[in-house]
Amino acid sequence: MLKIHPKSVTSESPAKADLSWQDRGACKGPCQAIFFPPARLERRTDRRLREARAKEICQTCSVQEKCLTYAMDISEQHGIWGGLTARERRALRSSRSKR
Repeated sequence: MLKIHPKSVTSESPAKADLSWQDRGACKGPCQAIFFPPARLERRTDRRLREARAKEICQTCSVQEKCLTYAMDISEQHGIWGGLTARERRALRSSRSKR
């Protein structure tokens, strides 16, 4: 799992940020559906398998840190971003606010 330093999340406005990194994401292409839950109900074991596969892809990505920074900056509530689930990002945000 990605270990991100607390100071690596920027305070730059996401609206003003350069988002060209998104074109270089390992998640681009036919596999991108695994980064978000399906429209239908998903069994817990299926969700865990889907998330694990998405995280494996994130580990190979050259823009993983930028992706996570972006998701944290905009408080993204869905999907796998930068190798973390929405729940993991909330926990990271919470642990940072306690410092």
